Amino acid sequence: MNYTLKHLQALLGVAHTGSFTAAAEKLHVTRPSLSVLIRELEDKLGFAVFTRTTRRLVLTEEGKAFLPLAERVVAEYQASVWAAKNMFKRGKSVLKIACSQLMACALLPDAIVKFNARQAQIDIQIIDVSNDEVIDAVVSGQADIGIGPERYVPDTVSASILFSSPLGCICSSEHPFAKSKRVTWKDLTEQTIISSDKAGWLMLMRDLDYTTRFESSIEVRHFMTGLALISRNIGVMVSTGFVAPLLSPQDLCLVPLVAPVIERRTVLYTRAGMQRSPEVKAFVELVKEMRPRSEKPAKPAA
Repeated sequence: MNYTLKHLQALLGVAHTGSFTAAAEKLHVTRPSLSVLIRELEDKLGFAVFTRTTRRLVLTEEGKAFLPLAERVVAEYQASVWAAKNMFKRGKSVLKIACSQLMACALLPDAIVKFNARQAQIDIQIIDVSNDEVIDAVVSGQADIGIGPERYVPDTVSASILFSSPLGCICSSEHPFAKSKRVTWKDLTEQTIISSDKAGWLMLMRDLDYTTRFESSIEVRHFMTGLALISRNIGVMVSTGFVAPLLSPQDLCLVPLVAPVIERRTVLYTRAGMQRSPEVKAFVELVKEMRPRSEKPAKPAA
């Protein structure tokens, strides 16, 4: 008997989590059942896909070579399921967009209004997820496109930069920073930092050469929760310029961060090899139009 979709899903689960226990929880199976699936897959392939070191579970060389093939098969299957379920809605085709709650609130509304006026035959479905789940939604076929911060992408996903944004400091209008034209990263070290993006924060530490240390921090799951805390002057947050529409109603300010100036890219994610439909192209162009004037457009391809 050939290997099945369950065998491939088991492989991806363990490979992406690095743990049988975590993968079993994610796939909603028992750990022994997951181990059986991996053993069966290895028997059918004729080689081991994982090996254990003293510290962790890693893919073998054969496993690394086979993984992209497994990702592609699973992605195509999931895409076909979602396409069958969501191909039409009330006689209209549906454009499904994965993005963070922040992106959905700050950047997309105006683009959607214009898109609806021009493309009345197409409905928009927003799938608001965390930044780190945007790519997963595209890979699984849950979303046609994803819009989010720059992240590592698997071979099954293509990424193109929409625009880049300098980072700034969000603070209450009553905070001393609100009267400044700019703030340095050193100025932030004595502040309570509110963060809603763990992966983004790790990237920031990398960009600061791991030399900057912050005194205290508060981690929240949603960006809007962070804004509520900032409105009470509990702390400050690092973010990009396209959040500006969300700040004025809560009497918040965005002050440029310098020394150094650090930029973040907003990226369009699609499944690798997928031809962009005219509708997708039209929506992407509208998103680019909606960026604040301070944002830098993506450089055209050479």
